[in-house]
Amino acid sequence: HTAYFVHGADMPTRFSPAAMKVVTVESTPNPSAFLLKLDAPLEGIASNGLRGKTFRKGRCPPSLTAALATEGVASIFAVQELLTISKEAAASWESVLPPVVDALGGASDALAASGSLLPSSPVGAAAPAVTGGVAVRLQVSQKMPIQVEAAGWSRNWPPVRAKLSARFGSAMALLIDQSGDAFFRGRAWLPRGLRYPELDSSLGASATDGPGESERRAIGAALESELAEIEAAY
Repeated sequence: HTAYFVHGADMPTRFSPAAMKVVTVESTPNPSAFLLKLDAPLEGIASNGLRGKTFRKGRCPPSLTAALATEGVASIFAVQELLTISKEAAASWESVLPPVVDALGGASDALAASGSLLPSSPVGAAAPAVTGGVAVRLQVSQKMPIQVEAAGWSRNWPPVRAKLSARFGSAMALLIDQSGDAFFRGRAWLPRGLRYPELDSSLGASATDGPGESERRAIGAALESELAEIEAAY
């Protein structure tokens, strides 16, 4: 494996990270952050409890030095074996994710076999809908809604995810405090079927829209409708 040099006050110290792998990569409601799960906690990262810590370049354990040194990475929030990678606004995930995953030990065999680190087409993601339909999924844990995903009918647009309102966030924080890591381990995606939103003038549709733009608008409309439906149901 690769050895990295960590610069201290006097002289560089050689650090050889323990062998480990990135097993999953998930998008989040924040388009500038991805969630990575490792097969074990990194050295220097607390392996119990749910109170994580945000690390930045120059102020991190050696196990995160190489990942934080990746061009485009702004910070890494670490808790147990979960890492939230936040990128700089101008950086693209296509250029950031591969070197970050390599710096953390590489992808697991299953993740590598999926053919892409980007969750635009991950194992278990919503399959593209039939032409004109938007496939919707709801992520839940212990019956608590977490976020909604909408996927179009082609590969031109990646699935879009959105979080629910602040009251769901408060309830989720309370549930995490009560159940510990069982909340994270219990996360599951539930299919909600296809949506066929009408793109009328109130949604900003235009007669000059191309097929790709119409799909983007349909994804946004379906996502907004699903969020409103869940908010009303709970």
